[in-house]
Amino acid sequence: MAHNQRNFWTNIWIIRLSVVSVSLLATWFVYLVVAIFLLGLVGYGQTSWIPFATFELHSSNRFVRQIAAQALGTIGPKAASTVPELIASLQHDTWNVAADSACALGNILARNANGGKEPDPNAIAALIQALNHSNGEVRRYAAYAISLIGPQAAAATPRLTQLLSDPHMGSTAAEALGEMGVAGQSAIQPMTALLSDPDWSVKLETILALSRLGPLPDKTISAIRNCRSDSDEHVRDAAKSVLAILDATQ
Repeated sequence: MAHNQRNFWTNIWIIRLSVVSVSLLATWFVYLVVAIFLLGLVGYGQTSWIPFATFELHSSNRFVRQIAAQALGTIGPKAASTVPELIASLQHDTWNVAADSACALGNILARNANGGKEPDPNAIAALIQALNHSNGEVRRYAAYAISLIGPQAAAATPRLTQLLSDPHMGSTAAEALGEMGVAGQSAIQPMTALLSDPDWSVKLETILALSRLGPLPDKTISAIRNCRSDSDEHVRDAAKSVLAILDATQ
């Protein structure tokens, strides 16, 4: 009798586990279908599906939320109505979701695609706040988004200048500062110091960024000249190209 009872309860637990497993598989299958569909939107930027992508931005599945943000960013300025949703998504506790939300905001508010329209000041404030995120990738994506917005996000200049020394994103901070126009000129001196950084990509991005902030002081031009003999070919070529432009304009 005891043996039969044990078998009975064992079978009950097996059934329960089977039901739970099937339920989980069904849920993940739905998430997978939604994610694949959103990936299609990422490729084509279908504006007619903005409501769907916005709805999935609130999905309980983090991967789906991440892809939804990517889809809205790909659609660009036509998805401007979703900026408040993306600002909220930027606060998500999963760094992937926060990072892609920042990138989406940059693509939607990008100055080259918005015809000079004033970006949402709440979005600018949220991206500047994201520059303080504990995760380096979120900071980096936020800086990249700010670089797309340009001078209209000039309030980010002080924090971007501080982030030049961030080993995770110094080059991205320099790139963003290069897009700040007149406001970025205040960062020329600390950017010049990056031209002696051991990382070739940091030097490369800094040279290109500085070329957009002229006129440059003699000390900075001298540092760029020194980069003509850098061990990396890309840095050497960038320095020569930028100096040729500077010599023609200064």
